[in-house]
Amino acid sequence: MSMLVYDDVREAIRTKGRPFSLLLGNGFSMSYAPTIFTYNALHGFIERLDNPVLRALFQVVGTHDFEKVMQQLETFASLCDALGLKGGLKERILEAAEDLKRSLIDAIRALHPEHVYTIPESKCDACAAFGQVANFL
Repeated sequence: MSMLVYDDVREAIRTKGRPFSLLLGNGFSMSYAPTIFTYNALHGFIERLDNPVLRALFQVVGTHDFEKVMQQLETFASLCDALGLKGGLKERILEAAEDLKRSLIDAIRALHPEHVYTIPESKCDACAAFGQVANFL
């Protein structure tokens, strides 16, 4: 999937009948709900999955940070290339990386509110305040 530029996103939003999602980033999410949009909360989602490989990867790397685990997997895959390793090792690493990406997306979807009408007014105010600060920067 390629990343859309701002004008493409605006056009997608205007298009009727087409489902879309817009990820604003962790700063915005933290303004919405600082207790659920943390690495620990996202990692809790991984702990509940029936995927022992992903759980083991987080334990081996010693973090709850998805990005650090992903970086380690990418480095390991590159090392396989550099060392000329043959067989299924690199494929297993890349499969784990894809599982990790998919799990992160699933976790974010599960934690984010479904639509604006499920967000309490106080949370909307926190998001608006974040937007004002972001516009100032």
